[in-house]
Amino acid sequence: MADHRDSYQRMVEQLTKSYLKFAELHDEATVRDTYDGLPESLHIHLQRIFNAPLLPENLPYFDRERLLGTSEYFSFLIEQDRVDEIVQHVEGLLKDGNSNGAEWIVRKLADAGQTVAFEGLRGQVKQAFSNKESSGPRDQGGVWKYREFLDISAHSAYNAGQRDLSYDTFMKLDRNHMSPSPVSQVAHKARASGDIEFLRRMESSPSPLMREAALEALAVHYVLNGDIDAAEIKAETFDREFGKNRQSWPTYRTITDRRSIKDPTLRLAATGLALQKLPFDSTHYAVIAREQAKLLDQLYPDTPLPAEWLEKLGNDSKLKYEIELAHAFGL
Repeated sequence: MADHRDSYQRMVEQLTKSYLKFAELHDEATVRDTYDGLPESLHIHLQRIFNAPLLPENLPYFDRERLLGTSEYFSFLIEQDRVDEIVQHVEGLLKDGNSNGAEWIVRKLADAGQTVAFEGLRGQVKQAFSNKESSGPRDQGGVWKYREFLDISAHSAYNAGQRDLSYDTFMKLDRNHMSPSPVSQVAHKARASGDIEFLRRMESSPSPLMREAALEALAVHYVLNGDIDAAEIKAETFDREFGKNRQSWPTYRTITDRRSIKDPTLRLAATGLALQKLPFDSTHYAVIAREQAKLLDQLYPDTPLPAEWLEKLGNDSKLKYEIELAHAFGL
């Protein structure tokens, strides 16, 4: 560790010397054309070392306002446990009505797991957004902007490994308003990364948003693991609780989507499950039926379509023809 500090110290000292020579020969525009945030970035490095060759504030062309607009600076303050300075700065921005400038900094606190600071400022952000005037009949003032702030904060907190803060933040939301919704993106990431514990926590949550996203992700999880019975339970529960609001894309489409289920054998099992649950006259049935016909031809090319399946279609000659075409030609 000491060797690393000594190496870093020497690197910053050498960089400072080079910068001072360069700045002496060129104007600010030329310096910033090389790297726009160079004076501010070097300012941060100088604060990290002992016996800096000059005060960071004395760097040529250093601009404090530019510094306060960089993510690097707030990462440095968090690293140095100077969170109070961040809180004071954000409160100043909010007092000046700059809620957009404040919210990304507050989200950075969420990413760092600074729960106390995030929660303290969240209420102030909410108040700032509530003071915004409506831009139209559907805008509801800053209501949507605040919901977006919570959504993105919860999503980025999960990506940063702050699972508890992510969960607690999603709990404050009452509905989806973004597509794709951050809560569904978190559920997808949890499923893809094997974080099934978090998915089950979302499933048992009193929040309908989290439960909806978790049920769908768990249905996919069980299909991918070949447990079609468990997938059926999750899909049926999802359909019963949330199906009315998801007519355009039911969970049976998700568990049969080739982007989610790449293995043809598993996808065939999922299409078989879906076709048992969907009505014949739905557009979703037709799409999944064609997919199943293609899979049957792919996996069992010498086996004809099941006669009992075609019989169940009754007098729907168009659907029968589409299924037969899909089976014969992959259309």
